[in-house]
Amino acid sequence: MAGQGSTSSMDASGFAKHSIQNDIETDSVPSYYRLWEEKSPPPATPTYRRSIEQEIVLAPEPQKVYSLQPLYPEYVGYSTRLKTFKDSWPRYLRGPKVEDMARSGLFYSQIGDKVVCFQCGLGLKFWEPNDCAYKEHARFSPQCKYVKMVCG
Repeated sequence: MAGQGSTSSMDASGFAKHSIQNDIETDSVPSYYRLWEEKSPPPATPTYRRSIEQEIVLAPEPQKVYSLQPLYPEYVGYSTRLKTFKDSWPRYLRGPKVEDMARSGLFYSQIGDKVVCFQCGLGLKFWEPNDCAYKEHARFSPQCKYVKMVCG
């Protein structure tokens, strides 16, 4: 069996070279390992530095994007939106007046009491008798450009 042992020396770059011999017999030459010295930081190679800067400095934060263009441009006009209610809004439904819904940017989707904003695409349904179309639209879509323009 080969003897146990370890030798150490420093090279010019400040790395420690260690030769470690195993307790088992081998035909191979002992391995040399390059180890970081605790006193010196790893070298800042351009690739390493660039990846750290991109990770820390250049990482953008996620942001919600709001469109300036209406999602349903065919319903930009008040009279067009109002007509969607006049043709098929169920008479038994109680809620805001259809004129108020159209003024607040909403058109009828032809399904139950669901209405949709022509600008932001918000869908609202389950209207109550005392609901205000402007307030509900603003509450559920405060970033809607039409709501901001009309309600301020």
